[in-house]
Amino acid sequence: MRLALILAIALSLAPASASGQSPLGLMIPTSGPAAPLGIQIRAGVEQAIADLGAPFRLLVANDGGETRLAVPAAEALVAQGARIIVGPLNSGVVLAVMDVAAQAGAILIAPAATHPLLTEKGRGDILRLAPRDDVQGAVLARLVARE
Repeated sequence: MRLALILAIALSLAPASASGQSPLGLMIPTSGPAAPLGIQIRAGVEQAIADLGAPFRLLVANDGGETRLAVPAAEALVAQGARIIVGPLNSGVVLAVMDVAAQAGAILIAPAATHPLLTEKGRGDILRLAPRDDVQGAVLARLVARE
């Protein structure tokens, strides 16, 4: 369901292409400790595109879950025409690449990034699908207090 939401958002924002397929960037870790998660996410995105019949040409870049790999990965995606990028997964990587994406006119859809700075920077080109860390902490504290 969440992937369908991400793809619906991406589809509504994606520029039209002559081939009928819009490039959709996917920035995930395919190396390093988080690689198993990245591989599962890629499989899920590919299946969601197929199930929905979404007109995307998927472009995948490995960020390794590390800021040092993230900027070249983002640059590669925008060089291939991606103006919608799903990912990165963690907040540090999103913070590292958001200027690269913005300079290319790309929108980041960050499904798991939770750092408060992503909101506080007041950027309209980052769509975060997870609540901020400070909001999550307050909610969890209330839940624990009820128990």
